[in-house]
Amino acid sequence: MAKRFAKDTSLRRKKDSRFTYLWQTSKVASVLNRLRRRAVRPASLASAMPSTKRTITLPSLPFRIHIPKLKRSFFIKVFLAVAVVAIVAGVIHLSSLKLTPSVFAEQGVEPLPITGDTINILFVVYDKVNDYEFCDFVAVVSLNKKSTQRTISIINVDKEFAVFTYLNRAVKLRSMLATTKADDEPGLPYISSGVQAMLGIRLDRYVFVSKSNLIQMAEIVGVEYLVPEEVADQDVGFFAKGQKLQGQDLIEYLAIDQAGADVQSERFKKFLESAVPGTLGFNGYLRVISQLEKFMGSVETDISVREAWELALNLYSRFDYQYIYIGAQEGTVVTSKQGGYLVSDSLLIDQKLEPLLAREPILREQARIEVFNATGRPGLATATKRLITNQGGKVIRAGNAPEAYERTTLYVEDPERYSANISLINELLRGDLLIVEETYPYNHTGDLVLVLGGE
Repeated sequence: MAKRFAKDTSLRRKKDSRFTYLWQTSKVASVLNRLRRRAVRPASLASAMPSTKRTITLPSLPFRIHIPKLKRSFFIKVFLAVAVVAIVAGVIHLSSLKLTPSVFAEQGVEPLPITGDTINILFVVYDKVNDYEFCDFVAVVSLNKKSTQRTISIINVDKEFAVFTYLNRAVKLRSMLATTKADDEPGLPYISSGVQAMLGIRLDRYVFVSKSNLIQMAEIVGVEYLVPEEVADQDVGFFAKGQKLQGQDLIEYLAIDQAGADVQSERFKKFLESAVPGTLGFNGYLRVISQLEKFMGSVETDISVREAWELALNLYSRFDYQYIYIGAQEGTVVTSKQGGYLVSDSLLIDQKLEPLLAREPILREQARIEVFNATGRPGLATATKRLITNQGGKVIRAGNAPEAYERTTLYVEDPERYSANISLINELLRGDLLIVEETYPYNHTGDLVLVLGGE
């Protein structure tokens, strides 16, 4: 019995020694031993090592990645290599994606450059009924890329407002796409020019989304909303208080306008305040990036891929909203044989928008501005006056120039004193401005004199 136990013990020792030998000679054991030796390095030696950083700058990316300079193991080097390759491949893939322009836009027309720090985007949601499209939602989304307030401004325009077409015919925003399609004309230019004239702001880009694609986008982002109070609609159905809405149900709920546009606007405002801030977080961005190709294919826009990247970086963490509704209170109801429609009142609209759009540097300078029209287009000086005034500028006079000018010219004797106003005027005119540091040769009282020239 004792001999058998001794024999089993010797065999077990041989097996243990063989396993120990294999383990000590393996690569895994050598890596672990190196890591263990680093962990017990003397404190004096560790403190003597410089804690420098190495910056790896990736091409075509608007940010930098900071990685501590350490003696990396094999696994860390492999991980970093794979991460860099994945990021570069992702950037190359995203740069190859294209955003498609809208079928309602004028074909072959390149978008004008975006000048300045503020960008205004026309956002339209439309639905298709019997081969014709109708606008369900019209708004202007405005943000300042360098503002410290990090606020998104949303100006919702009632679809019952009318704009004028090429036949000088008043057409509601709701039915503009269908009307121009029947006349074989692009509808987007009329919506864009009509909203610009109505609000007195400059539009830089547009985003058109069909209702079906908007539902798909809501599902990708994963937005959820709890109904604050019950709503009943004869076409859509009943929504109980506290009911959780997603995807198609959510879009149908927001589109209900049976009780009037004012009630619909208030419902949309509550949705923005409660649901959107929680959705545009890190998880929401990850969901969008994971299905970015499908997401980008759902919109029709003239925004370039580079501009879309800049917007995405600026929109991230912007959870403050300023929401304004322009409706019947800012207009007059006009009746006709085709039915009633709203005509905007520029004075009432300006009173509502000036606190939202006014810029502090412009208000601080208190520059007196005069605007003169040296072209053959009537009303250009008045329209430009509204653009400047809504941003906080002080236009003391607008009229016609005594002579024609080939180019738009700004006369200013002290450009350093009024640098903010000069930047604003240059931004509104998209950089097509000649600045002359001289006195305007004709009678004037303003600190800055803007002469609108050209054709």
